[in-house]
Amino acid sequence: MLNRVQFDFLEYTVTENESEDFSDEPTKDEAREFYLRNLIAFMLVAEDDDIKRSCAKAFLTFPEKNLDIALSTELLTREDLERWSK
Repeated sequence: MLNRVQFDFLEYTVTENESEDFSDEPTKDEAREFYLRNLIAFMLVAEDDDIKRSCAKAFLTFPEKNLDIALSTELLTREDLERWSK
């Protein structure tokens, strides 16, 4: 059974793929957002604390623009990242 994060991620992926013309390359911002959403989904469903810790540390070291995009998904907060990075 899919949890909410997995379902939201799959729904986002299918919706985006159905509406895209595959002959066009995604913009840099679209590719960045897709990568960040994948990383968030992976981190949130990971059962291993070391994986969560590594992902959280990576997010906290990203350039501010990437961190803003990640936080705008509302799937995690800066407090979550700080707590998990310890």
